[in-house]
Amino acid sequence: MIVLEREIGDQLDDLFESLMVSLANMFSEKSKKEQVDNESERKLTILPQDDGLLSRIQWVEDNPYIYLRSDIPTHAIPHILGTALCHVKQKIDQFPDVVHNDNEDEPEGVVLARMTLKEFILSLHAEKMMEKIDFNMGWEDEQRHQGLKDLLKMLNPEDDDGLSNSGHPTLQFFSLIYAKYSLLHPSEMWKGLSKTIKKDFPGFAQSGEKILEIINDVGYDDVDSCLKCLIDIRDEIAMRPYTLITDRRDGSFY
Repeated sequence: MIVLEREIGDQLDDLFESLMVSLANMFSEKSKKEQVDNESERKLTILPQDDGLLSRIQWVEDNPYIYLRSDIPTHAIPHILGTALCHVKQKIDQFPDVVHNDNEDEPEGVVLARMTLKEFILSLHAEKMMEKIDFNMGWEDEQRHQGLKDLLKMLNPEDDDGLSNSGHPTLQFFSLIYAKYSLLHPSEMWKGLSKTIKKDFPGFAQSGEKILEIINDVGYDDVDSCLKCLIDIRDEIAMRPYTLITDRRDGSFY
């Protein structure tokens, strides 16, 4: 498979084929409903970006565009791209979304926590989709490890308001990050970081452990479990009423 003019091997071939079938089926259903021929619209585009996140997805007229950071080493592309492909598949399969409640004011800074909540749970499901693929994760793990260390250095442990008050966006965000790294970061790398967090920011760890309990109890195997997991975690970290969870299958809001 060639991505951004680089050969990345065949690890993603089956996932890519499955996604393209799902994309074709989505457009076929759309064509039937609208009684038009949308065959020419069916495409998935992968483009480079110079900075920012390792990857991001943009939908334009129901076509997914995946942007990959141009400095990603070739050996690290398969997992990063694979995760993005899974997220595209999840949207086609109508996995839940996390959105702002337009009828409620929200605290400043909560947008990042809301995005992290959605990305975290759907990434757990994505990893399950790709569990049989043996990725080279070294570079990506190092990037995320250093990224979290840099974020923690920016915090003041004496800031009681943001670090311990239930419902504060800083606590919400880092509680989710704590839970995410507990499940997805290499154990040998997480051991030292988690020790630092428990010592300097115990509120993050305490709240993060409660999130882990929810994930362990509910799971994330399918649309229904991801929906319930998102709702329960949203409530646990006090993101109601300004954050809603959408069941995209029927348009319901929770």
